[in-house]
Amino acid sequence: MDNKEQVFNKLIEEALPMLRSAANGILNNNSDADDAVQVALMKVWRNLDNFTTNAKLSTWAYTVTVNTAKDIYRKKQREQRKIGSYDHEGNSVNEDYEEQLANLRKAVAELPADLCAVLTAINYNGLSVEKTAELLNLSVSSVYQKVHKAKTVLRKKFGVK
Repeated sequence: MDNKEQVFNKLIEEALPMLRSAANGILNNNSDADDAVQVALMKVWRNLDNFTTNAKLSTWAYTVTVNTAKDIYRKKQREQRKIGSYDHEGNSVNEDYEEQLANLRKAVAELPADLCAVLTAINYNGLSVEKTAELLNLSVSSVYQKVHKAKTVLRKKFGVK
């Protein structure tokens, strides 16, 4: 790749908001999302010379960011389990909603990377199906199929028909 630094700077300029949004969608914490993006961009920088795929660089960076955020999320979950459980008696409706939302985020983070990337792009980044297809180098029908499969997996996990 010619002028590695220039290519990398262009990637950051164009994709940083999208990468931050994807990481925040998984982690639900701006600080953790920034950490995930920073780690992901370091991985991209270190491996930029090896990037030879037909996919766009932003697609690869997006996938690296989603996987990094998922890794951080799993690590935080392990740490929380080590701390132990808290007494949840007397939860307000808002706390129940927050718990349900956290469970949903956890379930999305546990999906296979391709399904997680599609749901993250659409639900957390607010991208259209067409933009998601372009970003992830997929056909529009593949995006619809992955969304359907992800929803099916999530419904099954939560016992919803």
